[in-house]
Order: sequence, then C-alpha cells, then structure tokens
Amino acid sequence: MQTYLLFAFVAVSVAPIVLLATVQAVSEAERREKEARGRVQEAATAIQQEVEQYLGDNRSAVAALARLLERTGADTRLQALERHHELYPAFYTMLVTDRDGLVIATDARPAGGLLEKRRSVADREYFRAARDTGRPYVSDVFEGRTLGADPIVAISAPYFDRLARFQGVVEGSLDLRRLAHFQERYRALEAGDIILLDGKDQVVYASTSTGLRPLTVRTGSPMLLAASAARDPASFYFERTVDGRPVEYLASQQALETVPWRVFVRQPVRVLRATTRRYYLFTLWWSLGAIALSFLLARAAARRVTQPLARLADAVRAFRLTGEGPAPPPSAGAPAEVADLVQGFDDMQARLGRTLQGLLPICASCKKIRDEQGRWDHVESYIRQRSQADFTHGICPECARRLYPDDYKK
Repeated sequence: MQTYLLFAFVAVSVAPIVLLATVQAVSEAERREKEARGRVQEAATAIQQEVEQYLGDNRSAVAALARLLERTGADTRLQALERHHELYPAFYTMLVTDRDGLVIATDARPAGGLLEKRRSVADREYFRAARDTGRPYVSDVFEGRTLGADPIVAISAPYFDRLARFQGVVEGSLDLRRLAHFQERYRALEAGDIILLDGKDQVVYASTSTGLRPLTVRTGSPMLLAASAARDPASFYFERTVDGRPVEYLASQQALETVPWRVFVRQPVRVLRATTRRYYLFTLWWSLGAIALSFLLARAAARRVTQPLARLADAVRAFRLTGEGPAPPPSAGAPAEVADLVQGFDDMQARLGRTLQGLLPICASCKKIRDEQGRWDHVESYIRQRSQADFTHGICPECARRLYPDDYKK
C-alpha cells in the first residue's frame, strides 16, 4: 500500500510540474526566437535607413554642386569643386566633365601628383545615366581606374547652361570604408553578419566575419535563394555550408527605396539555440529538483498513512475474542481518519477485555452467570449485554436423546 500511495502521490504531484515546465520551456523558446527575429530585423532596418540617408545626403551634395556650377564660370570650377569637397569628405574624389565626358576639373591626385584632366569617362555608367535621365544617379559598386583595388560607388548629377542644354556631369566617388562602422555598432548582435549588396548582387560592404570582399557577386548564393523564396524576406531562415558542415542562419533582408540595393543581417541559429538550450537545462534541473522534493514529501506522507495502518493490521491479526493481543498502535501524527480507526479498535479491544476477560462465576446446574452486582443472568442475556452477539436456539443430539428419548429413536 505504501508503494501504491507513493507512486500515486508522485504521479499526481509530478505531472503538473512536468507539464508546466514543458509548456513554459516551449513558450520561452518561442519568445526568445521571436525576440531574435525582431533584433535581426531591427538591425537590418536601422542599417537600411542609415545607408539610405548616407546616399541621400551625398546625392544631394553632388546635385547642389551641379547647380552651383551652372552659375559659375569655367575658370572657377576647380575652386568650387575643392571647396565643396571639403564640406563633404565622404568622397574619395570629385570631378567635373564636359558634354563629351572629358574630365575638365578634378581634385584627384594620382601617384605622379598631376591632375587627371582630359581623361574620358564617357563610357562610365554614371556619366551616361546622368546625361540620359537628367537626374542625379547612384551607381552600383565598381573598381576605380585610379584608386587601385578599392571599390567605389559613383554619385553623379548633370549640369546645364541657361538654355537648359546639357553641359556635363559632376561626379563624386564615395568612400565605402566609412560603412565599416556598422560592424562596431552592431557587435552586440552575437556572431551577426552584415552584408550590403547592390543591384547586380555585388558586395558593396560586408563585415569581416563573412570573409566576403567588395565586388564579389552573390547571385545564386543560399541566402539570396532563400530570400527570394521566403514568404517574408524581412525574416527567414537559410542554410549554407561552412568548413564542410551545414550551418543554419536566421536572416533579414531590407531593400533600399532610392536604389536597388539590399541590406542583409544574418545570425547563426546555433547562437540563438545555445541560449534556449541553457534555459532548457535550467528547466530540467528545476523539474528534477521538484520531482525529488515531491518524492520525499510523498514518502513522508505515505509513511504517516501506512505505518499506523500496518501496525493496526498486525494488531487485528493477533486479536482474540477474549480481548487479548498487542497494544493498539499509536496514532500520533496520523491522518484523522486513520487515527479514528485506530482509536475505534482500541476501544473495541478494551471493551472486550473488560467484558470477557477473567473468571466468570457460572451455576453448575442451570449455567446462569453472576454479574458484578451479584445477579444471576442466563448466559444469553449476559453475553448479549456485553457484546454485539445474539443467539438462535437449537438442541444438541445428546440433549435430544436425554430429553426426548422416544422421539429421538423415531
């Protein structure tokens, strides 16, 4: 019985604990995953807005220079260009071309120290786009001719004469190294990567942890394929191979509004699951502790119930009608119902002991018994008054032969 009560109590007490721990662990894992998606998405949105503003401010600077050149003479263009460049240091170089694409003013100084005049940029996309559309233009990333291997992004704007005739293009080459502050700003995003792609899926900027260099084409990469197939590109999962092993990532894509560029922020799922795994372990240890405590409490409670009952069972097995037997078990600390049962047995044994124990004076002839007051009662009355027994009368064969010999023979 003790084992049954123990297991029953443990099952009843542990089941809610395990259920609650499981529900809480699943809920906590979902909450943490939701928070992780929110952090990655917020980082991508913040970077997208900052890049948008960075391009917008410098595009406005180039457009302002183009309007300024429309009001200045040819001999002052270089001075205007240099002063403007001082106000906007985000550019590597700035230049002005004529209508044919020949550089007529620039502050770029190559290794030889000579100004790069009369160099043609008519084949450059930033020249053709600004000339053909008549509006400021932001190019995709490309490798400059005079800046070594450093990739650049050109921002250009056309300028016109008083009759609105095209006169040339103003261009500034953005210093993409200024985007490196993203890596420091978002380092709290554990193991997070930042990737900025242009309209041709070329890397404009990537954090050093990615191992990607500018101008690297990412078309067909697992991240881009997953982003294009995702129902919500702002939050999606993808898998890629790292050192021969598959690694799952949580990523967010945010598209710029003014240019066909995209910002990606990704984080390995193992980082997120490591936090969840620690919480699961904490929940497991907490559950095991609760189970152990429940087991100890159940064992103590079972003992309080079963020990008095076991002793009572021993007393019942040793019970005699005369009231003799072991003393009734103590019921201190037992449940009220068990204590009442033990007390009832104690009272019954005491009554039987007082009633049937000892020598009974009985008449040798009529078999009447003398009670404590000296009265002689029939055996039936004496026992009936002192017990729960009752009598039904018959006649034994010896008495029948003696009292009714004739009838007995028949």
